Amino acid sequence: MIKFSCESCGQKIAMPQIHAGKKGKCPKCKQTVTIPEQTTPDIKGENNDIKSPGVELDISLKEQNLARSVCEEEAPESTIQNRFDSKPIEKRKLPWLIDVFLYPISVPGLTMLGIFVFTPFVLGLILGVLARALGALNPRMALLLLPLGLLFAVIRFIITWYIIWYFGVCVQESAAGQNRAPETLTKDGGFDVVEMFFQSIRFLCGIIICFGAVLAYYFTYKQAGRSFWLIFAGGIFFFPMTLLSIIMFDSIIGLNPILIITSIFRSFFQYCCVVVMFCIPVGIIAGVLIYLPKDTGFLTQLILRTVYAYQLLIAGHLLGDFFKRNEERLYWEV
Repeated sequence: MIKFSCESCGQKIAMPQIHAGKKGKCPKCKQTVTIPEQTTPDIKGENNDIKSPGVELDISLKEQNLARSVCEEEAPESTIQNRFDSKPIEKRKLPWLIDVFLYPISVPGLTMLGIFVFTPFVLGLILGVLARALGALNPRMALLLLPLGLLFAVIRFIITWYIIWYFGVCVQESAAGQNRAPETLTKDGGFDVVEMFFQSIRFLCGIIICFGAVLAYYFTYKQAGRSFWLIFAGGIFFFPMTLLSIIMFDSIIGLNPILIITSIFRSFFQYCCVVVMFCIPVGIIAGVLIYLPKDTGFLTQLILRTVYAYQLLIAGHLLGDFFKRNEERLYWEV
């Protein structure tokens, strides 16, 4: 953690080490500040000459998610981590093991669950009802629904795209100390379509790196033997750290295998706990959805998809919380 003071107003600021050399806005006076390479020797209010080469960078959402400020009036000896222009982070009111499963229980979190689950479900339901109605009148009339079906498919693709982006936001917000699902649909909480695209590409690369070998094995030998499951287990083990690295570095640098492996060894016990809590619930629900019979009732499908989306938000929170607790062990720098 780099700690320094704003030259203009003396506000105490703390930022993760990975942002050294970049520029941002002071959360108090809004003046542009350069994040030094290391903690300045004077953090008690006097002005300091920060002469660190910086890289011009707009304060986009990814920087806001990782911003942290020190506020001695509210916590004299602790760092309160928050996004720029946001309220101070509240401490957990419940034990960690309980509170972490309540992460999606907020107005933004429940709104996102509605978008992720109900929108595709309702679109599919509407299309199915119209297809049956037109098919009953004349089978050829069902072809009239092809443009509508294509439109619905595009909407569902955009929602899936948005889910990937929002998952990354949950990780970044949790790494900054947020304990509930973040708001992104407000005027100042918008999203960058280009950033969504590149993040999706990085996610896809991470999936290929972790599970490409097991897919290649299956398509080559057409069976799931002992070797298949060993390779698959290895992919599962590395997948959470790979995702975390991609999201926190917000760059293809996060796919560096040396970085991922050394980070796992530095926080091995803590990481193993995260793998268990991350992969088992999500994997079970995903398996149920994949092998769910086609004649399963709408209510059952809706419940399972809701639980799956709920678990995904918790998984993002677990990764971000893991980074917050083990930042010094990971020692990620760019």
